[in-house]
Amino acid sequence: MKTKALILFCLIAISAVFAVNVQAQAIKGEYQWIVGVDEPPLYLPCTGDNLTGTITVEYTFMQNNMLFKVKKGTLTGSPSGKVYTAWSISPGMNNFVAMYSWKCEGKLVATDQIHYHQTINANGEVTVMFFRENLACH
Repeated sequence: MKTKALILFCLIAISAVFAVNVQAQAIKGEYQWIVGVDEPPLYLPCTGDNLTGTITVEYTFMQNNMLFKVKKGTLTGSPSGKVYTAWSISPGMNNFVAMYSWKCEGKLVATDQIHYHQTINANGEVTVMFFRENLACH
């Protein structure tokens, strides 16, 4: 599923940039990607649209843990031309279950639950990682 691949890519990309042994000080920031330009369009099977646009994720790294949430996402569906928004229901953390939702024209069309775990050793190397996604149409 393209959605899964995009989310996994973003998590790995963010993790790779900050795969350091952070002891006490939090590293905070935002990561923004352009879906359909930087990445292939997201296919949303609930509506049959391919989504392109911008998604902004806030992240915090502290003591080898990562917390992230979708701050905002605005994408356009093709072929429908409808505008979709994405937002976090609950933020995710290293070894987390995160949930975010998709809205179109003010209506909930999908929720996406993500199970993710990553272990980084003292050398900053990822030693364990898994990712699982459950998309539910509404």
